[in-house]
Amino acid sequence: MLITDYGITDYRSTDYRITDYRITDYRSTDYRITDYRNTDNRSTDFRIAAYRITDYRITNYGITDYRSTDYRITDYRITDYRSTDYSITDYRITDYRSTDYRFTDYRRTDYRITDNRITDNRITSYRIAD
Repeated sequence: MLITDYGITDYRSTDYRITDYRITDYRSTDYRITDYRNTDNRSTDFRIAAYRITDYRITNYGITDYRSTDYRITDYRITDYRSTDYSITDYRITDYRSTDYRFTDYRRTDYRITDNRITDNRITSYRIAD
């Protein structure tokens, strides 16, 4: 589906290329979304930028409350993640359960993070910068 300028709710599909949408409750694979507010998505391989997302169980997302692996997110506010191998830039993260953090200024072990505010994280293999 190639959709533009829509308000879409409750999708169960594969291979979405959407721009300028408000999407709610998605269960799909291979999403390419830009400039969205997403809520409650269960999908895989999302490429989203500049979003506020809540309650996602996805891979490759910028989201809140995720249980996923291999995240590449930019410019997001993320809360409550249970995932592995995060590559995040310019984020505020809260409540993480992970191991092997590269952060700066954290109350954790082995954090190497730059310019982030992170609280209570338990995750594995994070790569966060700026």
